[in-house]
Amino acid sequence: MTLHPQFTDILQYLLASNVEVTILTNGQRLKLMHIEAFRHPNVLVKVPLLGWGDSHDVMTQRHGSFERTVKNIRHMVSLGIRVKLTSTVTKVNLHDMDYLDALAKELNIPLEKSPIYPAGYARDNWDRLFPENYNDIVERCGRVETGSTPGLLQIGEEVPPPGEQAAVFGCSDCGTQVHAIKSDGKVIPCLLLRERVFQFGDLTNESLDTVYATDNEDRERVKQLFSYDKLETCNACEARYACRGGGCRAVSYLFKGTMDIKNPLYDECYYEPPQSPYGDALR
Repeated sequence: MTLHPQFTDILQYLLASNVEVTILTNGQRLKLMHIEAFRHPNVLVKVPLLGWGDSHDVMTQRHGSFERTVKNIRHMVSLGIRVKLTSTVTKVNLHDMDYLDALAKELNIPLEKSPIYPAGYARDNWDRLFPENYNDIVERCGRVETGSTPGLLQIGEEVPPPGEQAAVFGCSDCGTQVHAIKSDGKVIPCLLLRERVFQFGDLTNESLDTVYATDNEDRERVKQLFSYDKLETCNACEARYACRGGGCRAVSYLFKGTMDIKNPLYDECYYEPPQSPYGDALR
């Protein structure tokens, strides 16, 4: 995002509107103007470390990128900038996660790990990145948070069952209230859903006011794609808004080509409805 020629103007516009902004950057070439903008309290900077040492360089295909990224992360943290580490767990870096956990603990910053999904570069290199047992990756993806933030896992805590993770991890309402802006100005519901069918705005020729207007038919169409009511197995469940209707819609789309099914990685339901003391008569 920092490569966009109007990056600073876009950021200042959002901050003037009192919007919480998350910036995704590889942390490679940060200019002074970026550093100054990042110091705003409403800005969160997410920087990916895709492994430790050579593993990161293999993933980025840039020699020395690991050292540059870690150096810039340390610099931003020293200036009081809100930084969050992220990592995509793959076959290449599966055994590097302990090192990333240790770095997050040292710098007292959060670390968010997610499994590899068949999107973009990963789709074209799936055999190199995907292990024989996908559960090996999923099990390493518990979010590691430092400090005492309520509701989030602390380092060393056991990752809860998938059915409980939505409440612990504070999943956002992606596609309905939370959206992403690509470097080309396209507005999408999630960085995993970049196809044209999911785009509902273009900041190169329209304003945010127009994009979020109530009469934006494309935005309403995209919101309907995320509707929990479309899931036959979940649409009558009282807990569907807690577990987000069976999990992440984007994951369902990437693995199965549709958003009308539960997350295929977590297709077992852990919810047990409370029993009525009056039996089934009032249920």
